[in-house]
Amino acid sequence: MTDVYGTRLMPITGQFAVHIASGVSMFAGVKWVRSDGRTIVVGAPIADERYATSLRLMSYRFGVLASARLASRWSIAGGAGICVTSYEETWPDTALAVSGRSTGFVVLGEGLYLVKGNWSAFVRTEYTTVPAKTTVAKIDVNVGGVDVSGGLRFSF
Repeated sequence: MTDVYGTRLMPITGQFAVHIASGVSMFAGVKWVRSDGRTIVVGAPIADERYATSLRLMSYRFGVLASARLASRWSIAGGAGICVTSYEETWPDTALAVSGRSTGFVVLGEGLYLVKGNWSAFVRTEYTTVPAKTTVAKIDVNVGGVDVSGGLRFSF
């Protein structure tokens, strides 16, 4: 996707987890991404085929997360679930657009460091599938993929 959008996509993510057993929780969350870019030519160009493009993704995810404490302040977690994603990609210069809704899966792993009280710092790697149709050839593409993120978490 960086070929088209030029930079790393910066998602905004929120997640809520409920502990259901020792080291096991269920999660629900949302992930939103928007980016603008330029199309790339696949194959031999016919003419100047570079157009402005815009992508929006909104993903709702639900699943189970298992965690284990490694030391007094360190823990790791891994989980999996489903994601329901609505997507829209537009090409304003050509009046073309493709949009839809897709169901896929999410697999994630993370490391956490307890900072103080209910605050933890985390690093997460996740892989999502978001099967989508292209505009011209109507073939399936995956607009999901690998995402690495980090931040602060408040637990209660």
